[in-house]
Amino acid sequence: MNNTIYVNISAEGALLNPEKLEDREQCFATFFQFRTNRTVFQAKAVGIENISYHVNQNGEQLHKREDAIVVEYGPFHGYVPISESGYRAASAFVGVLDKYISLVPEHYVPVDGREIFIFSRTKAVDLMKRANDGKLTNGTDWTAVVRRESEQGYLVNVGGFPAWLPNALVDWTIKDGKAPKLNVGDTIDVKIRDRNRRRMIVSRRDALGNPFDSNRQKYNPRGRYLAEIVSINALNVYGRFNDGTTVLMRRNAGRDVLRVGAQVLCRLTGVNDERKLFEGAIERIV
Repeated sequence: MNNTIYVNISAEGALLNPEKLEDREQCFATFFQFRTNRTVFQAKAVGIENISYHVNQNGEQLHKREDAIVVEYGPFHGYVPISESGYRAASAFVGVLDKYISLVPEHYVPVDGREIFIFSRTKAVDLMKRANDGKLTNGTDWTAVVRRESEQGYLVNVGGFPAWLPNALVDWTIKDGKAPKLNVGDTIDVKIRDRNRRRMIVSRRDALGNPFDSNRQKYNPRGRYLAEIVSINALNVYGRFNDGTTVLMRRNAGRDVLRVGAQVLCRLTGVNDERKLFEGAIERIV
């Protein structure tokens, strides 16, 4: 069993600030300390159970039976009942299995000799959002976690909020018309592009820094270099060298059919420091 939890509010699933829970005493001390301080941590979801437990509410002891997400909590299992999960149906639990989710402690309930630790994801996400809301402004660097992948890009979590990372903003380096692939669960650095939309837009590419700044001096202004075409429009052809540096290219006088992903030999003709790109002309398709 994985005895590590991650104590942070950077993003749901962010593997930052690890803390080991080695034994029963440490688990109990951490549980009650975190419950008192409303400390958010990230733990791995590993299963689904139907649990039965009692809680005191408004002076009454209530019996509850609920489907719950099972999480690793030191040498124990912890439980996130559906009422504290943020999901409407237990069928959605499958989507978080093997992922880290945000939690805060709620109840400790010993049942038939078992140690039942009850956690709330709903309250944890709410705490994260309230703590981070005012800090997530355009141009801010942040830590994000990849939660879902699609053909157009990635749904990521930033400070408890969902955000969209389009493929075009994943990386400066493009191969065969595609950016390097990210995996669900990856912790990545991003820069917030647009907080004002219904769903926040973020850029991993911007957080990495423009490769033009570090590579400008290594290219000979009259050299000929291999580039991959990354976009084509009526006026311009944009390409990138293998280190991600952008080059704006003129078409040659021939009738070569250009396509995104094609490798071309580019003859440099100039440099545009303001736009952070080289200028050149396509000599031929390689």
